[in-house]
Amino acid sequence: MTREYRLPVVPHLFRWGSSEFILSVCTENDCLRSFNTPVGELQSDTISRIQGTTEEFDFFGSSLASAANGKVLLVGKPGDDVEAESTTGSAASIFDAGSAELFFEVENQWFSAAELSVADPTFNSQLGFAVAADSSGDTVIVGAPSDSSDLDFAGSAYVFIRAGETWVQSATLAPGQSRAFANFGHSVAINNDGNLIAVGAPGDSNSTIDPFAPLETAPDAGSVTLFRLDETSGTWQLTDYVRSPDINAGQRFGYAIGLSDSAATMVVAAPGETSDNERAMPGVVHVFDLQEAGVFSRQQLFQTASGPQDPQRSAFGTSIALSADGTTMAATCLNRPETDTQFTGQLNKPLTEVVVYRLSSDSADTTFTEQQRLTPTGE
Repeated sequence: MTREYRLPVVPHLFRWGSSEFILSVCTENDCLRSFNTPVGELQSDTISRIQGTTEEFDFFGSSLASAANGKVLLVGKPGDDVEAESTTGSAASIFDAGSAELFFEVENQWFSAAELSVADPTFNSQLGFAVAADSSGDTVIVGAPSDSSDLDFAGSAYVFIRAGETWVQSATLAPGQSRAFANFGHSVAINNDGNLIAVGAPGDSNSTIDPFAPLETAPDAGSVTLFRLDETSGTWQLTDYVRSPDINAGQRFGYAIGLSDSAATMVVAAPGETSDNERAMPGVVHVFDLQEAGVFSRQQLFQTASGPQDPQRSAFGTSIALSADGTTMAATCLNRPETDTQFTGQLNKPLTEVVVYRLSSDSADTTFTEQQRLTPTGE
């Protein structure tokens, strides 16, 4: 008689590829053992649903980042109330301090590997609002745009690295000049090799291209700060400060960031910026070439409307995505017009579309052209 049994096998999270298992069938007198079987040869019945250690209003999953190897997933929990030791020595819950949770995939099953939080959590920092991971998942960046430990809502960003089988907070990133309500850390990106990080601060009020300037005359102009890893010292150095070519209040430059795997191309959204095209709707996506000698702008993308623009009804670039090879870019536009007529009567009918751009197939041409506009089914 033959019977079939299905046994759950949970291998070691970090050495599962080289681990093996043995099955034994024993009677009172003897045991029969199977050959050593590599865990990598196991077949799982289902792909699991990922559910972290969450509580009400943690906003688990409000930001996501996956390593290129597909085995590591970083999940933001900006509403997490983090437990910390108070000044009296007792445990205290820090409201909305935020955290991020790391998951590893082993043969179609996901396991919680670590929960990332800062050493000194602060009230309403919303750590985990934005997350990013390098190709291996060994270096991750987590944004806390509401961090007010320096100035009100100035924001911060943190680098965590894997040390053996744990993750440690290795660096705290800060802009050249902290500014209240800058929301530094609202968006983050890291390249494949884990040696270049981009951090967006859409509330930055600096009106110059000097990252250390004390001027605050352009509210919500926005910026992106680039940090490169010094291989010798192991520290992150502020190397570039990227702005819109024409800095103005309300642009929200840095609201979203996309970075190709090689870090050759970076796209930055400024959903509040307007272009010179009278039929262009508010919102511009900037394409940058990142070179060793510095950063320069290559192109500006905007969405054109079939009718006259309405400044109150669009925000092109609210969300953007860039392919790993940097040849395809998609950007969301909120509240687009439905018809060729005026916008009367449509203010309470929000509509959206996603615009897809492709890099020219001509190797000599480095410009993006609109490929297609995607709308929800049944709109």
